Amino acid sequence: MASWRCFQRIPRHVYFFIVFSNFMCMKVEALQHNMLQGLADLAPNESLWRYVDIHKFLSFLHNQSIMFSRMDTFEDVLEGMPVRFLIAQKSRVKEDDPLLLIKENRQHAAIQQKHFVSCWFIGFRESTAMWNLYSNKDSVAIKLNPAYLLAAAAKSLVDIDAQMPLSSAYSGKVQYVDLVQINTEVAYNVKHVGLRKDVGFESEKEFRLVISAKDHKNQFSQVPFKLPALKKAAFDVICHPRMPKWKQDNIQWLMEQNGFTQHFKPSEIRLR
Repeated sequence: MASWRCFQRIPRHVYFFIVFSNFMCMKVEALQHNMLQGLADLAPNESLWRYVDIHKFLSFLHNQSIMFSRMDTFEDVLEGMPVRFLIAQKSRVKEDDPLLLIKENRQHAAIQQKHFVSCWFIGFRESTAMWNLYSNKDSVAIKLNPAYLLAAAAKSLVDIDAQMPLSSAYSGKVQYVDLVQINTEVAYNVKHVGLRKDVGFESEKEFRLVISAKDHKNQFSQVPFKLPALKKAAFDVICHPRMPKWKQDNIQWLMEQNGFTQHFKPSEIRLR
């Protein structure tokens, strides 16, 4: 009874602050839990790879962070499009109400503007196809341990949610479905819109970390998340197999100067 009387003496504004704080902690913990679930999609020895130009590599090294990029900055226009819109577009005739089309386009744009994605490629080793598709001979590949990456992203959600309130966070393998000759049953089986892509991209074997803002009218095009204790983390930097030796030496020297000596690795791909 005494403890209840003490509780009753707490000012109302303090009481509501405590309740709100506890609610927010529970919300972020749920987001963090969901972000870590994607680890179950990967085999024990699989790594996550990202092929980047020299400027993104320098940003990675200097800031020791990775970016979530807003979905509407991606080249694939079908990113984030609801299945019902895809079905409607397939069956729609030219005489359909143009106002309905405008409304759907705005809704699709809002979905893209709310979603922020960090894209990676799954593999046991570097990929010649990914080098050719996403880089030039001055590029590097960043190979990261999945458990470390997801833990870093989950930890960052506290700060991200404070500056841009989140409605969801998750990670996992991208599921590829035919979004042209659409199979509704298959398409609807993909739980998260951020993990669905057209089958034409299937060769990428993509893994994604996704966050969704509550409001699509946010001012961010990218959201960084820190990589704590990066020097001790399990990651490698691999130079493009066609990068001239003197440029590789520059990359290695730069990494040594910043305390990342052990993380530089030569490419295992041999080309003529």
